[in-house]
Amino acid sequence: APLQGWADRVSGWLQQGIIPWFFVHTPGDYTAPQLARAFHQMLRHRSPALPALADFPGEHPELAEPSGQLSLF
Repeated sequence: APLQGWADRVSGWLQQGIIPWFFVHTPGDYTAPQLARAFHQMLRHRSPALPALADFPGEHPELAEPSGQLSLF
C-alpha cells in the first residue's frame, strides 16, 4: 500500500523527535478522513505512544444536534 512507506518514514521522524505535518488528500476529499485514520493507525502500530486522533468535524453525523430547520417549505 502506498501509505506503508510513508508510515515507515513518518514513524522514523517521530522517533527522532521530529513532529511532521502530514496532509491526506483524495479526489473530492470524500474519503480523506477515513484515509487519515487508517494512516494514523499505521503510525500507532509502529509508535504505540502516539496519542489518539480527535474526531473530525462531521465525522459522526448521527450524533449531531438537529439544526432546527427540517425543510424549506
